[in-house]
Amino acid sequence: MRDFRFIFAWMAASLAISLIARVDAFSAVRDLTPNEARELALIVVDAQAKRLPGFGIGPDEDPRTPQFYRFIATWDNKNGSVVVGFFSVNRRTGDVWNPVICKRIESDALLRVQTNLRRRLKLTPEELEDGRELSPCEN
Repeated sequence: MRDFRFIFAWMAASLAISLIARVDAFSAVRDLTPNEARELALIVVDAQAKRLPGFGIGPDEDPRTPQFYRFIATWDNKNGSVVVGFFSVNRRTGDVWNPVICKRIESDALLRVQTNLRRRLKLTPEELEDGRELSPCEN
């Protein structure tokens, strides 16, 4: 009878350890939150644009690119266009794009924040490379 209890306890402990490992691996892989993506987009907006009257940045989702958060930066312009720019942020890698000219945006300030986020997300170099193959640009 003791042997059965020992085997049962050993099996239960093994199962619990394997489930914990799977939960930990699953929780390590997640997308950026909308707020994290917005902060990345805000970093690349020109400092002068941020001082425009009524400046703001908000969601502008595009159903054709579900792998990206899309944002529009605007200001209160009474005499012309209110659009400062459009920005697409890869939900997995944090890469920021200007979808109008189909160009990935890079800066030292942006890279510092992206590196910290990617570390927190436990993004592997392979996952980063795979995510970089995605583009928010219209074909």
